[in-house]
Formats: sequence, C-alpha cells, structure tokens
Amino acid sequence: MVEIFQQRDAPTVIRKGLRSLFPAYRFVARTNATMDVSAGVFVTVIGDGTPSESAVTSSENVRITVYSRYEPDAREIATIIDGVLLNPSINWGFSISPGAGLISAPDDDTGGHVASVTVVASSPKIERKIS
Repeated sequence: MVEIFQQRDAPTVIRKGLRSLFPAYRFVARTNATMDVSAGVFVTVIGDGTPSESAVTSSENVRITVYSRYEPDAREIATIIDGVLLNPSINWGFSISPGAGLISAPDDDTGGHVASVTVVASSPKIERKIS
C-alpha cells in the first residue's frame, strides 16, 4: 500500500457550488455546438493551471467564463460570481483569492459576448492510500 497526497478538484467543487447558488444559469465544464446564448446564459468553470504546490498543499487557477447574448449581462454576472467566490463567509472548502482581473470580449462562436474572471483555489491535498 502506498500513501499519496492528491490535489483536490477545485473546478468541479466550484461548479457544483455555483449551480446551487445560481440555478437560472447553466454551469458546464465545456461548451458545445448546441449551446446558444439566445436560449440563456451559460457558464464554464475550468482549471487553468496550478501556479504553486508542495507535497501536501496546492493552488489551482479556476477560470469562470460567462457566455451571454449581451456584454453588460456577461460582465455583471461574471463580477457577481467573482464576488461570491471571494466572499470569506461562504465555505468552498478552499482558500479562494483573486486571480487575473475581468476580461470581456465579443464571442464569434456564439454571436454573443463572454466575460471571464479567474480565482486561485488553495487547499491541502487529500491523503489517500492506494494499493
């Protein structure tokens, strides 16, 4: 039997938490051709690299991208999600700190607009025994 310390899956934990807080939006791991901004807002929550780690702790960049028909809506939703993630009174199971600032742009693929924020989720790794 071998003991390991495994990095936690911050994007999945955050995606599930945001789904419960914002049920009006679709939170997904990736987009596909059937997603249409005219049918409503959708949001991707993905890992965007691991800037630092040690044997027992790690930090992971988590990028949240809002897809909307209109730029002001995409920006507002992205900044609200950023504020919720950075709120220390909400227990995400991670220490969440700001990452890259807000990025907003037209999206040629959907014909709408996107707005992205990045946070850094840090936590102890999960201790596991594998055989």
